[in-house]
This record gives sequence, structure tokens and C-alpha cells, in this order.
Amino acid sequence: MQRLFRHSHSVFYKIFSQFLVIIFLLTSFNYYSFTFFKSNILDEIINNNKSNLRNTAKEYEDYFFALKEELLRLHTDEKVSQINGQFLTRSPRDINYLLVGDIQNQIRNVTLNRFLSLENVLIYFPSSATYIEKDGTLDGDRAFTVFYANEMYTPSFWREKLKTSFYFQVFPEAAFKAYNGDSLQLMPVVVKNQFYSYSIFALVQTNKLYDLHPSSADNLIILNEQSQPLFHRGDIGSGHLPPYQTNRSYVEENDNYYFFEKGQSGLTYVSIIPTRKIQSQITRLNLILLVLCFVSILIGIAASVILGKRFNRPIMQMVQAFEQPKSLLRFKSNIKEFDFISAKIHELNQLNRQIHNDLLTKNNQLENYEYIKKLKKIYTGASPDDEAEAPFFIILFHLHFFRRIHGDVPTDKVLYFIREYIQLTLSQHFTSTLTIQIEKNQILSMVFGGNERQRIGRILHQMKAVFDHDKESWIMTVAVSSLYESSNEYHMAYEEALGRLEKRELSDQTVIIQDEVLPHKVFSGNIYFTPGQGEEFFQLLQSGSDNACMERIRRKLVQLHAMGANSGEFRQFAMDIFYKSLSVVELSKVESGGLIHIYNVEAINDLCSLDQYLQFFEPFFHDVVRAIRDKKESQDEIIAFVMDYIHNHYTDDISLEQLAAELKLSVSYLSAYIKEKTGINYLEHINTHRIGKAKELLVQTDLNVQEIGKHIGYYNANSFIRMFKKFTGTTPKEYRKQQLLHTDSAD
Repeated sequence: MQRLFRHSHSVFYKIFSQFLVIIFLLTSFNYYSFTFFKSNILDEIINNNKSNLRNTAKEYEDYFFALKEELLRLHTDEKVSQINGQFLTRSPRDINYLLVGDIQNQIRNVTLNRFLSLENVLIYFPSSATYIEKDGTLDGDRAFTVFYANEMYTPSFWREKLKTSFYFQVFPEAAFKAYNGDSLQLMPVVVKNQFYSYSIFALVQTNKLYDLHPSSADNLIILNEQSQPLFHRGDIGSGHLPPYQTNRSYVEENDNYYFFEKGQSGLTYVSIIPTRKIQSQITRLNLILLVLCFVSILIGIAASVILGKRFNRPIMQMVQAFEQPKSLLRFKSNIKEFDFISAKIHELNQLNRQIHNDLLTKNNQLENYEYIKKLKKIYTGASPDDEAEAPFFIILFHLHFFRRIHGDVPTDKVLYFIREYIQLTLSQHFTSTLTIQIEKNQILSMVFGGNERQRIGRILHQMKAVFDHDKESWIMTVAVSSLYESSNEYHMAYEEALGRLEKRELSDQTVIIQDEVLPHKVFSGNIYFTPGQGEEFFQLLQSGSDNACMERIRRKLVQLHAMGANSGEFRQFAMDIFYKSLSVVELSKVESGGLIHIYNVEAINDLCSLDQYLQFFEPFFHDVVRAIRDKKESQDEIIAFVMDYIHNHYTDDISLEQLAAELKLSVSYLSAYIKEKTGINYLEHINTHRIGKAKELLVQTDLNVQEIGKHIGYYNANSFIRMFKKFTGTTPKEYRKQQLLHTDSAD
């Protein structure tokens, strides 16, 4: 038996089993034909229609349940209740219309739910005869006389209905005339509660409701508990329906089958199937039988041809697989030997394709790396000798993310899609281009060829229209270098483009910089506070006057804007205030790590308009003052000891175990305690303090970077540089250079 089973997939057994199948098919055809028609076909068709109606009823029941839940949630919303109280007790000019705006946003969210198929939702407050809907507020009876007019659903009709007792009621659909003259087929749904004076009207778009339920019967009627039609689709004839009988699920009358399904909501669903349609289904089955008869005859005739091709096809496919190794299609066969050979050929072709794709990917990566080396002037000792020389422009795209991306899409994915768009657009207009991501928020494109500046400008302005579609989430600064002739000038062109980025004017839209800043646009004033202004400002900050601090910042920012300062000069002022404010926090013995976690250099670098600078500093000063105030009101002995210990031993290799031993606490408890009380962990406290000392040494001493790193506890220069850039967004050398420039400007 085992031997027989082992050979069941061999060629011989496959041929033998195919002939057995043909013989069995031909001899059993008459038997199955007879037994098929012996069964009650009509009953099966009726059961099928009953099942279809049951599924349709379930979909609509789910819809009405979801609609009721959403409207009841809105009805019991605290903001709706608050605005109702204001309508009852206040005059119209004292109403909190910000609260009205919040309610409108909720209504918009409900109407935007495609599943609910809503035209509009109106909340009616009878005390002031006011409606709140998705686009604003309506007074008096205008809602159902101007915006949604219908002869039956008049304002007086609704006033009478609202006096009756119900909490959720669906009304028959009707044609409403909109304020713009359009005719809308709507089904009103009303929610009210005896404990609240206001009511909610939902207008359901019945045409969209039908589209959302494609399984619904063609001829469908929905009846309410009083057997009144609420909604219908398809041809329902005269509209006369036989009475619903609870003990029967369908009725045959007037050349129609009427199928009934009662929902849990009390609604009754009626599907109308003409008798001729069921007869046509039976006729279709007869035709199927005839077709099967001819097919069975053809099977016998074609069996020999098919079997011959069945053996020939796998062999030909194996030959084609060897002739076309790039094809990854694998042919399937029920014959064990053929399937084994097919699997091996497929594995070989797949491995070959993977190796080929891997080589292509690595080649592109190496090419991009070579360009980045030259752009950033990184010398590795090896460079291709046959590199083509051509004049080129560099276009540098800098993204400023200042709001959460819609749909929580990671910024790296956003950058990927933008890079692909830039590469595609430029390659369509220029013969030779290259686009790479050079920083986490920068994309660099190279356009090869001379006399392209004007065309580059036109293309960039076309791309600007696309970029500005997402200006609520990010905006772009685009800088174009001058024309350069040699690959040896890659770094020079890149530095020029970087410099032009700093000349960006404040704006909440994409800015394109193609030329040098004109002399009359160069800012020549002092971007910092005068010594007297600075002293006054930080005294106010220490005293807890965040509003006064913000007022002085606002005046200075407005002054800079009026004097034509660019984004780089705004950023220098913001960074100066930011770091000096953190110094005030540290002088108050308040750990600044929590503030840095929320307000950091990256956030400042992405500020692009005057409003964004004001929106950044206002909560920042509020949190700084609150942190200082909280520190004065409450001193934690353990945290104070930790801060003092870090302050006195930051140059040493201090571990959490040593600190826990000093406090006679467990390491895990102390770690969790520091994180809970300060918002950041022990290691971040050490690094924050060390980087703060490093900034002081970079400005106040002439020590080199390696010496400063050792002085503050970083014995590896690369570790120090990496940590410094993480906290400040720049390297120690660049920071020292910036601070020297700030000092010269102030002088």
C-alpha cells in the first residue's frame, strides 16, 4: 500500500486517473440530471430571494443602528448642552460662538462619514429659534423654507411633531428643494429627548444610501411600524402591498412575489420579485442543462487532445524557462516530476533576479554616495577617473515640518514621495538630472547643462503650486545655485545653495530663491536685545511675568520683520533667546531636559513665519515660568541631590549605580523616580548638563573640540560631536562659529 501511495502522483497514475474521470463523468451525467430536476427548484429560488432580503435587511438595520448611535452621541454631547444653556440664559451677543464652531466641526465630521450618507445635520434650539448646521447657523424657519423646502415637511409640521413623544423617528423620504434650486431626495431622521429642549434633524441622502448597499434588491420598500413607506427603490408598480403576515415570509399576489423581513428596529423590508423573473430563472436552468449535455459530449471528443497537450505544455514551459531566465512566472503541474523540476527552475530564476536587482540597487547607492562625497567635500581616497564633466546647477529643497502630517504618515515617507515627484518632474523637462536626499529634511537635485536658469525657474514655479497644497503641514524653501562648470565645484555650489537658504524671507508659502539677495534687502540692524533690554527681559522671566516677556518678544519680532530680517536672522534671535532662557531655568536649579524634549532646535529651525515664531514662544515662556514657579513652591530632596551630584561630578564617568549607592536606593527605583519626577531619564540629565557646559566652553575659551569633550566627560571626540549635534542641531565647530558671528553683530 505504501508503495502504491508513493507512486500515486506518477505519470502513469495521472493518465489512468484522467480516463477514469472521463468515464465517470459520462456515465453519471444522466443520473445527476434526473436527481437535480427531481428536487424542488422553485423552493430553492424562493429561499435564495428570502436570503437576499435577509442580508439586505441586516445591512439597513446596521445602518439605522449606527445612525441612531451617532445622533444620540451628538445629542448628549456636553458642548451641545452648554450652548443650549447659553441660548436659554444669554442674549445673542453673549453667546460663545467658539463653542458653536466646535459643534459645527462635530457636525461636519458626522456628515463626512460616507457610511451614514448624510446631506446635513441640524441642531434646533427652540428657545432662540436657531439651527446649527455644518455650514453655520440659521434663524427662524429658514431651515425648512429656504434651505430644505418641502410641501409636507413645513416648519409648522415639525413644531407639531416635536410636541409628540418619541426619541428617535425616521420619516418618509421626500423631494426637498435646496436654496440653490437643486432637488434633493432626502429622508428626515429626528432625535429628541424629554430632558433636553433641543432636537437634532438628520437628512439622509437616499440615493447614496442605496449605493452603499449594492446587495439590496432592485425593487425594495422599507415600511415603518405603521406600515407607511419610508423609502423605496426600483419599480414597485401601483404601490399596493398585501398585508404582512407574521407566520409567512412571502406572499404571491398580482403576478408578483412579495418577500417580507421584519427588523429589530421595527421596520419592515419588502422585496418585490415579478413571477416572470422566477420563471426566467427556471428557463435559464433548463438552458444550463442543455449546455452541460453538449459540454459532456465535447469533453469526450477533446479528452485525447487535452491529454496530449497536457504532457507537451510542461515540457515546453521548462524550455521557455531556460530560454527566458528573467521571467519569474512558475508553471504549476499536478504531476510530481514536472512540478519538482518547475520549482527548481523557478528558484534559480528568482535567485538570478535577486542578484541582478541587488547589483542595480548597490550601483545606484554608490553613485549617490559619490555625489554626496563631492557635495560635502568628504575625502575617502578613491574616486572614479572617468567622471563626465558638464556645467550644472544645484537645486536645494529644504522642508519645514511644523504640523503633524495628515493620517500620521511618517516624515521619511513624505520625503520619499516628494523626492520621487521632484525627480520625475525634472527628468521630464531636462535631459540629465540627479535627485538625492542629502539630509533628513533636505533634497538636492542637480540639473546638468548650461543656459537652463530661466527654464528651471518656470518649472520650480509650477512645482510650487503643488507644494503649496500641503502648506498646512509643511512648506518648502527652494534655493538655486549659480551655474558651475566642473565637478570639482560641487562643494562650492552646495555651500552657495545652503547660504541662499538662510536668506529666506518669512512666509507661510513655498519660497524660491534663485538670485543673490539685493543690497537694499540686506538687513543691517541689530537682531539681538540691547544689554539693557536683555537684562530687563530675563529679570521679568525670573520673576514669573510670562505675559510681559511675551510682549517684549512680540515687539522685537515685529521690529525685525519690519526691518526686513530674513529667516536666518530670525532664527539667530530665537536661538539666542531660547538658550538664554534655558540658562535662567538651570540657574533656578530646574532641570531643563523636559523643556528641551518639547521645545528643541529642530522646532525652531522649522519656523517660517512671524505667526509661527509667536506661537512657539508663547507656550514656551509659559512653561518656563511655570517650571521656575513650581521649583520655588516645591523642592524634591532626591531630585535636588541628583542635580547637585551631576553638577559636581559631570566630568567623571558617573553611573546610576554609584548615585543609587549614595542615596541607598535600588537602581530600578531611582531610575523610575527620576523619570517620573523630571520627565526624562538619568542619562539625558547628564548629557543635557554636559552639553550646556560645552556651549559655555566653546564661547568662553579657545580649547579645541577634543579638549572640551574630555573636560566635560566625553573621552571619545566622535561621541561628543554626535551628542552635541543631537541636542543643538549643529556641530561644536559650527556652534562656535555662529556664536562668534552673533557677538560681532551685537558689537
